[in-house]
Amino acid sequence: MFEPQRPADSTSPADFQYVLRNDDAGWSIDERYYANDERWVFRMKSKNPKDPWCDLDIRLGAPGYIPRTPTGIEEEGFNDQGRYNPQTMHGLSYYYIAPNMPFTGKFGFDGRVVELTGSVWLEHQWGNIKGMDQENCRWRWFSFRFDDGRMLAFRHWVTLPDNMPVHERNHYCMIHPDGRIEYGFPNRDFRFTPTRTFSVPGVEAQWNPEGLMETPFGNFFLKSLVDDSVYVSKSGMTFWEGPMSIHKDNSAGERTGTAYVEQYFQPRGGPKIMRTGPEQDLARELPKAGITPR
Repeated sequence: MFEPQRPADSTSPADFQYVLRNDDAGWSIDERYYANDERWVFRMKSKNPKDPWCDLDIRLGAPGYIPRTPTGIEEEGFNDQGRYNPQTMHGLSYYYIAPNMPFTGKFGFDGRVVELTGSVWLEHQWGNIKGMDQENCRWRWFSFRFDDGRMLAFRHWVTLPDNMPVHERNHYCMIHPDGRIEYGFPNRDFRFTPTRTFSVPGVEAQWNPEGLMETPFGNFFLKSLVDDSVYVSKSGMTFWEGPMSIHKDNSAGERTGTAYVEQYFQPRGGPKIMRTGPEQDLARELPKAGITPR
């Protein structure tokens, strides 16, 4: 059950609260936003004491909310060539991030409780990006946190059948410690070369827990901290999502930071259960003024 509402302690009309819960399973997720303080509260709980739970208080830090690309729009594409339709926004998405959000809170699992403090990454992406024939369902996504204070985000679109990169649609965003934001879009300057694969029984896809990342800012070798970071949902979505250590130049290099990486390799259009009809032809051209389409 999904319940949108205003928090009981709201102080602004821009505040909101979303509660997602499953009464049969006994769990709930409660997300709240307080506009005046730029504060987010995230709570997850379950009646089962062995299930994970959390209670986090999150604040907005510098540089704030920023566009993930120079335009705040990402080209998703609706066919093999990555074409999109700006008239209907088909194959395009709006994309904003808050790369630095300090937080405090607690996390519990199987009777154990851990006090947490740190910084999290928030992003929001929305648009007409779902289509039956859409080739936007295969990518590697990287968020780097360097020890020197730099933050880097990079999307690596890939295509069937061998996950070769689509350089014309790949892009990056580098946030420097002094507040400068550097974009590259599109670009061929980033290349990820996998050096090892990982798979789980019953799942056809294979993921890459290690590899060399070549960038304009230097070369970095990524090593997963947990190989088995595969998520398999009832909807058919499967992906690898987990932390990696960043090493300078090669696998034996000095550790220079931590990355969070998502690898999502789905068939054209995504899992069947996610493709509900009837589909609209959003790739079409809109009629000209004064002309009634037949």
